[in-house]
Amino acid sequence: MDSTWIAQLKKPRGGFANVTVKQFFEHLRANVTDLTSKQEIELKKEIEMDWDVSRDIKEYFTKMEQKQETLEGWGVQVTAKEMVLAAVVQMQDSGLFDQRFLRDWEMKTPAEKTWNAMKTYYDSEYRAILKYGGGNKRMLETINNVNERGQIDDMSDQFADMMKDAMVGSEQINQMATSFKGATETMAEVMSRLKTAMEENKTLSKAVADLTSTNKQLSETIKLLAEKRGGTTNTGSPRGGGANAGNTGRGTNPNNERCTICGMLHGMPFNEYCWELESNKDKRPKDWTSKLNK
Repeated sequence: MDSTWIAQLKKPRGGFANVTVKQFFEHLRANVTDLTSKQEIELKKEIEMDWDVSRDIKEYFTKMEQKQETLEGWGVQVTAKEMVLAAVVQMQDSGLFDQRFLRDWEMKTPAEKTWNAMKTYYDSEYRAILKYGGGNKRMLETINNVNERGQIDDMSDQFADMMKDAMVGSEQINQMATSFKGATETMAEVMSRLKTAMEENKTLSKAVADLTSTNKQLSETIKLLAEKRGGTTNTGSPRGGGANAGNTGRGTNPNNERCTICGMLHGMPFNEYCWELESNKDKRPKDWTSKLNK
C-alpha cells in the first residue's frame, strides 16, 4: 500500500487511529443498509452453479457448500432443499447418468432427499461409472484425458479432419477443428467447445470412438513394426544373424510361419530346409548346432 494512504490512516482526525479491524467491520455491519429483496434474490441464484463434468463431482459439491457459506455471511439464507435441487439439475443436465438412475432419485421421499444423501447417491454412481463403465463413460474419460495434459500443444490433422467430417454443417465444430490444427487453444476453451458440440450434435461420440479405434490400430501397427525389426524377414534370417539364427536365404516363407520341427523361421517346405533333419545335414553351416533337446 502507498505510504501516503498509510499516513492518512494514522492521523487522529481521520477517525481510524484507535480503531481495530474488528471494530471497523462491526461498525459496517451495524450501519450499512441491509440487502433489498431484489438483491437477495439475485445473490441466491449464485448457488445454481454449473458442473463441469471434466472436474471431479466432489469438487463440485464442495464449491456449492463454500458458496452457501459465503451467501450466509452476506445474510442470504440458502436451504438444504434449494442446494439439493440446484445440484440435481446439474446431474440431470450433465448427460453422464442414465435415465433409470435419475428417476430412482426422483422417486425418493422428501425426507430421503437430504444434502448428504444426495451427495452419497450421485458420488457412488459417479465412481462406479469410472471403475466399471455404464452411463456415458466415454465422454467422461475423453474429457478427463484432455484435462490431464493441462494445455493442448499438438493435435493431429487426422483428428481435426475426422471431427469436421463427423459434424458437417456445424460451424462451431469447424472452429474447434481449426483450433486443434493450430494448437493454440487452451484446455478450458477446447473443453467449452466440446461441451457445446456434444449438446448440438451427438455424432461427436462416434468421432471419439473412431479416434480411439484409430489409436488402437496405430498401437498395433507400431507393435507389429517393432516385432518385425527384432524378428525376421520373409526369407528367413532373424536380426543378428549367425548359423543358428535360421536358414538364411533358403526358400521362401511369405507368411513367416515357424517350422513345426525346430520352431525357427526358414524357407518352406520345412522338410526340405530344416537343418535338424538328417536328410538336410549337407546343407548345415560348419558352426551349426542343433537347437532341439535344449
